[in-house]
Amino acid sequence: MIDPLAPVVPPGSLRTLPQPEFALSGGMRLRPWTPSDAPALAEACLDPEIRHWNRPGQLTEPEAVDRIARWEARRQAEAAVVWAIAPATGDPAADCAVATKAGYPLECTMRGALLHADGWHDEHLHARLRTDAPAHEAAVTPPG
Repeated sequence: MIDPLAPVVPPGSLRTLPQPEFALSGGMRLRPWTPSDAPALAEACLDPEIRHWNRPGQLTEPEAVDRIARWEARRQAEAAVVWAIAPATGDPAADCAVATKAGYPLECTMRGALLHADGWHDEHLHARLRTDAPAHEAAVTPPG
């Protein structure tokens, strides 16, 4: 019999943190779904390509609000995380602040790492290790 591995992230440690947001190439980002996204979710469930690959069923706007609330409840229970794909805010400083506040400190700047329509762009790498201080401590502890 194979012994199970201990959890990489201790149970209960993620539910107290906000769901992180991630910048993507092409001017897009992953972010949490919000109730204001319900009309877009209901509309997306009518798209034949989305229905083919995801089988979401048709949703009314109130049903979409309920589904988004269930996704948040599952995140709080540390059972699953679902992100929306949305246009980026275009504010790299704000993106870095969100990542840092969520407990993902800046590791480095990757020079010329992403190709956009207007050329190569630098990208910041934020990361977190199991051995790092909890996010709420990391956010208030001065470096050094």
